[in-house]
Amino acid sequence: MRKPIKSLLTNKSYLSYFFATAFSMGSSNILQFTLALYILEKTGSPLVYASILSIIVVPRILLTPVGGVVGDRLKRISIMKTLNIVQIVVMSVYAIYSGMCGDISLISVYILVIVLEMVEVFYNSAESSILSEIIDKDLMEEAVTLSRVDDGIVYITTPMLAAFIFKSFGIFGSFVLISTLLVFSLILNFFIKTPYADELKEKNSKGIKSFFSEFVEGINELRKDRFSKIFVIVAPLINFSFSAIFSVVITYVFLEVFQTSEYIYGMYRMVTAGISILLPFLILPIIKKIKHEKLLKYSAISISGFLFLIGLCVYYGMGAGKDNIVLVVCLITFLDCLVISSVMPLNIATQVFFQKNIKNEFRSRIMSVFSMLALSSVPLGNMFYGFLANIMPAYMCIFIASLAVLITYPLILYVSKSKDNI
Repeated sequence: MRKPIKSLLTNKSYLSYFFATAFSMGSSNILQFTLALYILEKTGSPLVYASILSIIVVPRILLTPVGGVVGDRLKRISIMKTLNIVQIVVMSVYAIYSGMCGDISLISVYILVIVLEMVEVFYNSAESSILSEIIDKDLMEEAVTLSRVDDGIVYITTPMLAAFIFKSFGIFGSFVLISTLLVFSLILNFFIKTPYADELKEKNSKGIKSFFSEFVEGINELRKDRFSKIFVIVAPLINFSFSAIFSVVITYVFLEVFQTSEYIYGMYRMVTAGISILLPFLILPIIKKIKHEKLLKYSAISISGFLFLIGLCVYYGMGAGKDNIVLVVCLITFLDCLVISSVMPLNIATQVFFQKNIKNEFRSRIMSVFSMLALSSVPLGNMFYGFLANIMPAYMCIFIASLAVLITYPLILYVSKSKDNI
């Protein structure tokens, strides 16, 4: 494994991609973290915060098919550069707005989230498919593993940084920081070369009328693979509950129910992200040996079990008093790390599968389908569990999520059996 890693670390294009995605992801994480602190500080309502996270489902569903076709039609690196510039302009405008007014309205927050989501739909369709154009496919497992380490570094550094900037300089300082990170990402994108990119097909010169037919082509290509058909059914169901618990309910529990400080919440985020740095290299042999379907089954069972235990911790913490809150926070943090350990092997294996096995001319369209189905379920889940957290204890929301994830296991078995009979 050392030779492939060494080869990647001496590849200027891959390193530029590595750090460009780190700065881009960091800006996105800081924005989400900042909005969580800002909205909960202003309203104290998990439903309002969840509604802001959930409103992105509209542009995501409407624009994802178009974004996939555009990602296959045009040069992906050119898309990334152009949209980086758009993101910088938007965040700079909001930095000026917050600096002049000292505050921003809830309506302006909704507008910001929608505009950035519209941009990210197209950006992600290119960014998620470009890795196989930068490196040889024989290095894909190691490249994706390194990218996960990249993710872990970002998740460790951004929560504490975001909490410090927001506490010290308010939302204006946060917007300036986000704009700066996006500028760094743009600069690095200019150093990315794509030697393994295929030539654009002639039919890509057709007009807007061919968008729908080209998207249908991607759907038909998707239907040819067994694992893809199983994953496209199950992933949205898991994401609906799993992601909402950690992005909405746990955030609400820490900041409002337990009344922990922003720094403690930032530490929780930093610790759970830390495992993302160490874990990828440990699980690489597992990814190469175990089939994707087995990983999916194991993930469903383990996520459900750990969510149930987290629900018990929240139940205990709500009646344990302030003296025991630190213990409860530590237990939840530990269990969250176990959840990440269950999810990461599947995430890496799935990304490697798409980069290596999906044809380049269909990759953006197929990955956009997964984005539309799997990721669109996240804001819907955020809204649903945000509503539940408003009308029932937080631990009940987590128990319901645990049961919802568990139900996907027999569904996986049923779908897998059905595919065997086809």
